[in-house]
Amino acid sequence: MPENNDLTTKTIFWFWMPLALVWLMMGIEQPGIAAVITRLPEIKHNLAAFGLTFALSLIIEGPIIQLLSAANVLARDKQSYTRLLHFTHLSGWLLSLLHLLIAVTPLFDLIVTDVIGAPQEIL
Repeated sequence: MPENNDLTTKTIFWFWMPLALVWLMMGIEQPGIAAVITRLPEIKHNLAAFGLTFALSLIIEGPIIQLLSAANVLARDKQSYTRLLHFTHLSGWLLSLLHLLIAVTPLFDLIVTDVIGAPQEIL
């Protein structure tokens, strides 16, 4: 990256392009999945099940999503950046493990049936 006084619009554009593409993909994801689901049988139940699992996954990955904003303030120097990176990796692995545990164990049924009270048709 060039020095601050050498920043041009072109440099800034290409620096932020990957972030813009990620946001674009995240914006297209929901309508794309919904479009596929609406072509399946039992549209109402499938969309409800997708909405339920998506909301549950957002709750689980909420700390990492919030970390994106917090990182702007917390990463002041190389040492704080390194600590934050370590914490981010640890959190990512732990939350991925939690996702896996909920997905492949009876924990999903416990959460969705007993805690949330979702109808049987959605399960």
